[in-house]
Amino acid sequence: MFNQAHCIHKALRNIQNQSLKNIEILVIIDCSNDNSTETIKKFMEEDKRIVMVNHDSKEGTLKIRCEGIKLARGKYIIALDGDDAFIHKDILKDSLYVANLGNLDVVEFYSLMYIHKKFYGIVQLHKYVNGIIYQPELKTIFFRVNEENDKYRPITCRNIWGKIVKNEIFKKAIDNIGNKYTDDYIRDFEDTMMSVSLYQVAQSFYFMRYPGLYYSKDDKSRKFSFLKNKTCKVRKNIIRGYDSLKFLHFLIEKLNDTKLEKQTIVFLKE
Repeated sequence: MFNQAHCIHKALRNIQNQSLKNIEILVIIDCSNDNSTETIKKFMEEDKRIVMVNHDSKEGTLKIRCEGIKLARGKYIIALDGDDAFIHKDILKDSLYVANLGNLDVVEFYSLMYIHKKFYGIVQLHKYVNGIIYQPELKTIFFRVNEENDKYRPITCRNIWGKIVKNEIFKKAIDNIGNKYTDDYIRDFEDTMMSVSLYQVAQSFYFMRYPGLYYSKDDKSRKFSFLKNKTCKVRKNIIRGYDSLKFLHFLIEKLNDTKLEKQTIVFLKE
């Protein structure tokens, strides 16, 4: 979280109210200059499952998320932002049940966007996914071009949240990214980077066809003012916008992907 003390209450209460109680809650604060630290400390006093990591220099979403994955001890991990919230109390229990039933690496569910008191769907792969998908099909189905709707977009939801991922699979995915890119301050497409790596190493995937998570988009939660934050040591190696897609070319070559997947990355760059 970064400067999200105004909305973190909703996110944490939704997690605490989950019917699945045997969980660990890692909150990593990326050099906030609001009262985020004090807010989380109050939650920690009432809930011993919450662990806080506070950074006094700006690290960026990708590096912060990778840090959380490395620290996580649970069998499965779900990555959330400070303005995300679960829709109902059984989503973790239900997705974990499905994951354990099939010994699946990734179980995803619908994610929605909440704007001006209305919900909007943001996942685009529904009709392309039936049953469990295994490798090697998992690599290609999530990174091919969807010519029916928009030939410049892959059919996958590129967000890393809205899914539970087996611990060792998530750790292997970020190991493939490596310090070369996690040490850079990447402003955009960090979800895409992690998704590309994740679907190369995951061996099985299942999509649950009902909503479980929503992201609240409002002016306050979307402000990205890290460059104006005088209390932070701003990182010099900042990667902006489409420059971060250089990472995808690096990863594609590293993982020896197919021509089809390379073509998709070129389309994204255009």
